Amino acid sequence: MAVADFYENNNALFMTEEAVSLEFVEIAFEDVLATVTVTDEEVRAYYDSNPQEFGGPEERRASHILLTMSGGEELAATAAEGLKQQLDAGASFEELVSGYSEDSGSVGDGGSLGWLGLGDSPAPEFEEALFALQEGEISEPVRTPFGYHIIRLDGIRAGEKRTFEEVREELAVSLREDTAATIYTDRVDELDELALESLDGLAPVAEELGEELGTIDNFTRAGGLPLGFTPDLIAAVFSLEVLEDGENSPVIDLGEGRAAVVRVTDYRPATVKPLEEVAADVRRQLTEQEAIALTAIAGGELIEQLQAAAAPEDVGLPDGAEWQ
Repeated sequence: MAVADFYENNNALFMTEEAVSLEFVEIAFEDVLATVTVTDEEVRAYYDSNPQEFGGPEERRASHILLTMSGGEELAATAAEGLKQQLDAGASFEELVSGYSEDSGSVGDGGSLGWLGLGDSPAPEFEEALFALQEGEISEPVRTPFGYHIIRLDGIRAGEKRTFEEVREELAVSLREDTAATIYTDRVDELDELALESLDGLAPVAEELGEELGTIDNFTRAGGLPLGFTPDLIAAVFSLEVLEDGENSPVIDLGEGRAAVVRVTDYRPATVKPLEEVAADVRRQLTEQEAIALTAIAGGELIEQLQAAAAPEDVGLPDGAEWQ
């Protein structure tokens, strides 16, 4: 009787999940990539036609005058502006380095910092200004955490070109992936168009594309393999058009280079499970509740005895209990 009463009063605890059966057609980038090959001749032709891609990183030879902010930022900024005006008027860069620069590491070399590639400059602001200069040009004062710099670009050199043998494997992989990406995009667009046009489910779509028609027997709002779970997938499957009207879905991006269209073939709303199916669970829950209640009562009685007793050994413990 207690089991039946608990079941009747707590139906929400014993509901099945809302579920559907699906058929689907999936396009995977990895499957497309596996079908793509490039020849040595194609790789070589790309290498020869795009030499700019295989040069090493450009480097720039720089010199600078550094004024630190040890006497305050305003003083350093004003001094830097004054030095720039002198340079514009024809003053010697090296003489101003010798007389004013506070970078002890470069003063002896006329302020030279040598050749700098991307990432080699003292600060991002310095690098941005340096790579914006023309050869021989002197920058306006540039503030960095080290102070104010006046930068002169003394030279530019291109990095050493990588040989065909050095880039052959890397380039072959890149060309395969680029080709596969184009094919994948075209096939996904074709999948979307065919699914939209098909009035006979997804079997004709799979046949037209040469793809397998997949099925899932039990797909819930938590998803289901092999499609997995994404918010867009759940929204599409349980949309009015797909769930109730029986339409094919538009293409759904599953992430990680996967896309699919789906169609619901069977819908099972959430229902209360039969009592005979959940009776054992109900008995277990009732037993646990009763055990918790009895334990609480026994604990309360034990506390009362401890409060009244002179020593713990004078208290009678319940069966199975012992002092630790």
